[in-house]
Amino acid sequence: MRLFPAVFGAVCVYRLVIEPQVLPTLEAWCAGAGIETRKALPSVLREWVAPKARNP
Repeated sequence: MRLFPAVFGAVCVYRLVIEPQVLPTLEAWCAGAGIETRKALPSVLREWVAPKARNP
């Protein structure tokens, strides 16, 4: 099964064509609704995991 090339192609098209058109509007909507947005996913994931790791 050759799924990887199709998935890779779809992700590339999304990141290069669709995301630049959608993301600014989505960020503006979030700002207007008072929803916090963050740029760095790894730091967000570390914040979610850290409290769980302290309380086994």
